[in-house]
Amino acid sequence: MFKRIIQFFARRGYALLLSACFLLLAGLLFNLKKSGSEDIESFQRVFLSQVAKAKDQLRWIPKDWKELSKGDFSKKYNHLENTLFVHVYQGDSLVFWNTNKCPVNRFADLHFPSQGVIQLQNGWYYSQLQKSGSDIFVVTFGIKRVFPITNAQLKDYFFRPFPPVHGTVSLVTEKNHTVFDERGEGVFGIGEVNQSPDNERLLTLIFTDVLAILFLIFFRINRSLKTNTARWAFVFGILLLRYLSLRFDWFEWMANTSLFDPGLMALNNWIPDFGEILVWFVSLLMIFPSLGKLVRQANNKYIVYLLLLLVPVLMMVYPQLIKLIIVNSTIPIHLSELLKLNVFSIVFIFLIGLSSLFLIQFYQLVMEKWRAMNPGKVERFGVLTALFSSVIIANEWIFRLHGFWIIWMFALLTVSLIVSFRFNGTWNFTFYLLATFLVSFGITMNLEMEAKKKEREERLLFANQLADDRDINAEVDFTRAKEKLITEPFLKRLFHHDTKPSFSELKEAMEYQVFKGYWDRYDVDFYYYLEDSLGVRLNGMYKKQLDELIERHGLRSEIDSSLYYVKDYTSQFNYVFSLPIERNGVKVAFYGTMKSKRIPEKIGFPRLLISKQTAVFESLERYSIAKYFNNHLVLNYGAYSYPTSLRILGDNEEQGHQWYEKDGFEHLIFKKSMTDAIILSKTIPSWLSYLTTTSILLVCFGAMLTLVLLLKQLNQVRVSNGISMITKIQLVLIGLIVISLGGFSIASTTMLSGQYRSYSTDQIREKEKSVINDINSRQRFTSEKFSDKNQEELDYQLRRWSKVFLADINLYQSDGILAGTSRTKIYNMGLLSEQMNPKALYELQFSMRSEFIHEENIGSLVYLSGYVPVFNHENELLGYLNILHFDQRNVFEEQLRQFFVAILNVFMLLLVLSILVALLVSSWLTGPLMLLRKSFSQFELGKNSSQINYKAQDEIGSLVAEYNHKLNELAEAAAKLAQSERESAWREMAKQVAHEIKNPLTPMKLSIQHLQRVFDPNDPKAAERIERVTGSLIEQIDALTHIANEFSNFAKLPQPVIAEIDLISLIEAVAALFDSDTSIQVEWELTGPESKILIPGDKEMLLRVLNNVVSNGIQAATLTPAHIVISVEANENLVFIRVKDNGTGIPEDQIQTIFEPYFTTKSNGTGLGLAMVKQIVETHHGSIEIEKTSSEGTTVLITLPRLKNE
Repeated sequence: MFKRIIQFFARRGYALLLSACFLLLAGLLFNLKKSGSEDIESFQRVFLSQVAKAKDQLRWIPKDWKELSKGDFSKKYNHLENTLFVHVYQGDSLVFWNTNKCPVNRFADLHFPSQGVIQLQNGWYYSQLQKSGSDIFVVTFGIKRVFPITNAQLKDYFFRPFPPVHGTVSLVTEKNHTVFDERGEGVFGIGEVNQSPDNERLLTLIFTDVLAILFLIFFRINRSLKTNTARWAFVFGILLLRYLSLRFDWFEWMANTSLFDPGLMALNNWIPDFGEILVWFVSLLMIFPSLGKLVRQANNKYIVYLLLLLVPVLMMVYPQLIKLIIVNSTIPIHLSELLKLNVFSIVFIFLIGLSSLFLIQFYQLVMEKWRAMNPGKVERFGVLTALFSSVIIANEWIFRLHGFWIIWMFALLTVSLIVSFRFNGTWNFTFYLLATFLVSFGITMNLEMEAKKKEREERLLFANQLADDRDINAEVDFTRAKEKLITEPFLKRLFHHDTKPSFSELKEAMEYQVFKGYWDRYDVDFYYYLEDSLGVRLNGMYKKQLDELIERHGLRSEIDSSLYYVKDYTSQFNYVFSLPIERNGVKVAFYGTMKSKRIPEKIGFPRLLISKQTAVFESLERYSIAKYFNNHLVLNYGAYSYPTSLRILGDNEEQGHQWYEKDGFEHLIFKKSMTDAIILSKTIPSWLSYLTTTSILLVCFGAMLTLVLLLKQLNQVRVSNGISMITKIQLVLIGLIVISLGGFSIASTTMLSGQYRSYSTDQIREKEKSVINDINSRQRFTSEKFSDKNQEELDYQLRRWSKVFLADINLYQSDGILAGTSRTKIYNMGLLSEQMNPKALYELQFSMRSEFIHEENIGSLVYLSGYVPVFNHENELLGYLNILHFDQRNVFEEQLRQFFVAILNVFMLLLVLSILVALLVSSWLTGPLMLLRKSFSQFELGKNSSQINYKAQDEIGSLVAEYNHKLNELAEAAAKLAQSERESAWREMAKQVAHEIKNPLTPMKLSIQHLQRVFDPNDPKAAERIERVTGSLIEQIDALTHIANEFSNFAKLPQPVIAEIDLISLIEAVAALFDSDTSIQVEWELTGPESKILIPGDKEMLLRVLNNVVSNGIQAATLTPAHIVISVEANENLVFIRVKDNGTGIPEDQIQTIFEPYFTTKSNGTGLGLAMVKQIVETHHGSIEIEKTSSEGTTVLITLPRLKNE
């Protein structure tokens, strides 16, 4: 059956493939034509269906509202089909909602609730409304989400289940496609747009299919050509058609697609876009077979020498063309950043790879024709020397390509030379593998070098623009904005104490009315101070601070005297303006600060609130950035730790730029003066990334080459031979390796995803606890409900927490309505409503959960959101705290990407090695069988046949021995038969031979919080206590920072930096950390007369050891306060440190395993703490053990070597 299938496709495959292409083209054209009026009809049907669903749901809601408890009602309608949104009003107050994505007010207004089509801040909706007494029930479904800004996360779309008609929704129905309600009345209209994403995909598929059809047709025509004249006519005909297609723009119908977008790539009139490159490539594929045949049949030596001249031309033109395409395109080609490649990158690399293989084939054809002329050694040496010299000279004088391009071209030519002159044009597996490796390695190195060169140019451009933050356009636009600002009606509220707006209200009004458009490039904050309130702090800023900022750091704009350029980037401000406003004799000092959004924020939603029209350098996210003013570091962004002074980088006083490498980073330092500079740094890819990228390309190109060879030999398949044993063994070994590595990758991905979820959840929990503890420590903050608090004070406190805890924070009232937020713009823009997430509200309010963490989204941005109830000291509910975990998610996801890239690299490297091993092993296993086959094929009855020399004692050895034995028997039988009846004997021997041959075969926070509680400024010991605690904390932080930088995993601890350590001071520092906590008592005592004990060791590591042991003792304590005693005893050579707690002790059966990795008795422990402690102690040539344990506590003994006092 399998043989017949092979034979069928060998004979009819071409017709089937061509038919399939035509059928696909017909289907695509039908869908393209269909996606017009029929989509509108489908939209109309879905709209009527949604209206019916809303009405049907609205019939049951009033009844359920009366009969069900509030909890049951919430449970039922929170899990409603997510295309229907329910809101319930009592009087004019919103009391229930099942979505926080509809930005409706908590009080009824003119816009909502209402009947029919409504436009909210984030899109178009349709509502059905029913009143029952004072209750108003509303069921709404979304029509189209229209965000106030657009970017990578915020893209407009039609709600499910509406079809994506890619039109704009409008209340105007005359000039648009009208959508009618069930009464036949026009409700809204849908206007047309230029191009839809679905249409673009269809057009791209049609374009690809057309190319495939043309290729198949012309390929068959090409095979039918019999004469050279016909082949020349075919070649010139294809080139003529290609010229006409460019001249008359045959592919104009693809002009609005990304493939034919000049912004993606544009070179010249011959290669105006990336799509035309594909057309050129297919055209060359069509004529290559004919050119190959013409070359093979060229017998004139002058034509051969002309072909030899083409070799150096192609060696120069081919890499130059690739380089020009790279320089004149925006296609990402950093192969070391695999996850950042897109479809165009893959297609581009595929084209280079395939064209390189064809280039090798062309070289081989030319070399074979030259070899056929039997050139002598002198002629060969002369021609090759002239060829190589011309390439080097042409590159030096004309092309100026990187040297590796030339080496690569020479390597490809060398392979062709060896195959042609040494092996008579015969290709074997070794040469295919060598050629594929050279193509893969050459593409990797050359594309990386060109990408690095292009990236350096972009980085230098960024440095130029970042070096000077002055924005002349902003200064000019401020003059116009100031005129609007002075006359803005909203500012009337500033002159009366009873109508003063909060910081958030002022910012919202100014951004909406005045500072919009071009000002989206800046984060603008506004401050105002009345004459009788100059000492008031607004959003953490006093008027005096702003005046000092202008006086000390501002440079007055020459365009507008109210605007000042902050020359030294103080507080990361770029501009500040001061505008005195006077109305009716009342004066207000009005200020504004401006921060550029070029460099994104490190917390919250850094990209979500930035429009794609904003001039923000998203590419800067991959760099570490430093900015120096007057030799001092004023900006530090990214992973690299820059020195605080510019002088430390050298005394080079020249302006301009320079490159240097340090600490695994490549740095660009751009000096705009001798004391001012910008540094942009990027990690240096390791050599392993190049090797593994080569492996990936090797596998891809190898598979592509294999496919080409199979297609080439499809009509020559000898079905009777079947699949050979060596092929079966290779397929089995490679299959097992691929399955094993694939399984490992899937398991690793699953494990890491789970670890990330756990990590993110823990991060949210830690921040929730920190904020809750801070709230509880502020008696004034917990004295009233969130709904009764001063809005300005609340927003300021939330913004402060946001900066401290590096997270966006919301506070909701006990009824789920937003009380305050650190990111007001999210709600001002209508990206979220002021109502709490209904699922979270249900879990906390009715399921009485103490915490709820789940995923939420805004547009395509998915983030973790944690909610906890907040109670006062009387256990009364104040409201709900909401922590959003987003920015750290980006950081961690980047680490995950790097890990996945590492896995992918290792996977591909192992795959290549595995394939090589599989081929070698299969050859080794089948070698004796091939030898047997050869012997069988050479065996002749009656002649002397040599025995097989195989000494291994295995199954094949037994088979060979049996073969040799039978060979001897056959020889004897042949001799006997020859004496009697030669013909009969030969016949019998042939039967016996045939018969015989067939037989064988991955405590500091507590101290600060308690210090805040007990701190008394009037206490004479307060300064001493702060100094001791902060000093201890600084040491702890330094230790942790060092460990965090050097610990990659448990098995690889950083090498200790041995120095003299005063053990007594070390223990005092550990004890001081817990002094301010009344629930913990840490005491220490020294046994013996010595007051100073010196030990050799790493201070940070030993701090970690003592902290860990003491913390474990505190956690084990069951009494309050927890009592820890640290005793020190020493002799001449050793120091004995005993840490005793008042816990419950350790069970006997756990003492032996307590220092083993991953052993823990805590539900939230990792089991690595004591294991690390033991490893650190042993690294210091010491020991640690459980000396004594009982129900009254445990004593841990640490023994370390000591230094004698001098």
